[in-house]
Amino acid sequence: MANLYFPKFVSVAQVKARLRIDTDDEDLDISDLVEQCTAVITAYLKLPGAYQDSAGEIPVDSAGDPVGVPKEVQLSTLLLIGIMYRDRDGADMANWMQGFLPWQVTAPIYHLRVPTLGVSVTPQDCVPYWRW
Repeated sequence: MANLYFPKFVSVAQVKARLRIDTDDEDLDISDLVEQCTAVITAYLKLPGAYQDSAGEIPVDSAGDPVGVPKEVQLSTLLLIGIMYRDRDGADMANWMQGFLPWQVTAPIYHLRVPTLGVSVTPQDCVPYWRW
């Protein structure tokens, strides 16, 4: 299997600010989460290579924050990182419908997604996962 590299939709500094992390102790873990969650969001959007320049990189500003990535994509990436950071052992993932991301992650970027044809999901498939 090829080792794929995904440019990061958010920086470690943005994640630390969002999650209110003051130390550098977990920077390596956070950096891994940023890359992994960027890959997941990229797969959800079905837009490989999105927001990259001609060199295959996402441009960054002087602070190291990505430039040109829509704010809603950054928000969804930060939300997914927050969930994964909080739920490191994956216990909460049992509450997700298999193959789907949490609604709070997908809601901001749903309009950006390239639709898939031939998939049928009925409301009855989702009932146990809705909070009534």
